[in-house]
Amino acid sequence: MRKNNILHFLLLAIVILLMVTYRFFNFIPNFTPIAALALFSGYAFKDKKWAIVFPLIVLFISDIIIGFYDPIVMVFTYLSFAIIAILGAKMIKKLKVSNVFLSSITASVTFFILSNFGVWLGGWYSYSWQGLINCYIMAIPFFRYEIVGTLFFSTIIFSIYHYVISPFAKVKMQNKQI
Repeated sequence: MRKNNILHFLLLAIVILLMVTYRFFNFIPNFTPIAALALFSGYAFKDKKWAIVFPLIVLFISDIIIGFYDPIVMVFTYLSFAIIAILGAKMIKKLKVSNVFLSSITASVTFFILSNFGVWLGGWYSYSWQGLINCYIMAIPFFRYEIVGTLFFSTIIFSIYHYVISPFAKVKMQNKQI
């Protein structure tokens, strides 16, 4: 394994460890870094298969440790993060505050719609239009935490990439060209 590959592997392993650890100490519902990580994966990974798989790996590892939940809800939750990774690839072509902000809001809305549809399909509410509407209404208090959490963690992840990782990578690339 080349030195650069080892560095990338260690960085990914650290990200996974931090994200999984965070889920143990998160006491605010839906205030998580997973949507932000999915957006960043869509932006950062050239191979879009890995952009989709990486946040799902993080989620799956933490679910193994924390515990699995309703399979229907899990499918829709995982599907939402896969779609969010694709959104990151499509919406953040250029790293700008406005792109990260809009994609974060879109990611939160995507998660809200899909995960709560999974909750409704999982039988938590009656299988009727009223049950579906009640499901979304009851989820509104959690939605604000999702929005704030995704914006907060997107700001952190993309800032670290922009101010710390990206300049370091450019220096390495410039040194190789000399």
